[in-house]
Amino acid sequence: MSELTSIRDVFDIPDQIRKGDFVIVPARDITKPRETAESYVVTPGLVDAFRKALGLIGSALRDGRSQAAYLHGSFGSGKSHFMVMLSLLLAGNEHAWRIPELHEQRKDYPYDGTKKLLDLKCHIIGQESSEAEIFS
Repeated sequence: MSELTSIRDVFDIPDQIRKGDFVIVPARDITKPRETAESYVVTPGLVDAFRKALGLIGSALRDGRSQAAYLHGSFGSGKSHFMVMLSLLLAGNEHAWRIPELHEQRKDYPYDGTKKLLDLKCHIIGQESSEAEIFS
């Protein structure tokens, strides 16, 4: 008779999970590019969203004009994670570009890691005001 395999033998299951365990804090998580990139799951919709965001930034760089865009989604939908990953891609971070679904796009954005961009990494939730956090 063979021994049964426990689910804990197959998956790493934590003893407890807190609400904050899945919160991405840009100022903190941008400093952990490997962990951030390895935990990111890229869906077909995200591939398209990154293509659009990188394309918009590329056109702004080509035209020498600022561009604005809105990132919208409900609480917990991954907006902060998306922005951290976008920052890593723009910085030319190898961990972010190694994600197979994103790697094939790299050739289309030769400016990654080569252009100076103002990249504000801050988390406004819980701050006195957005100005106080940005200018601190």
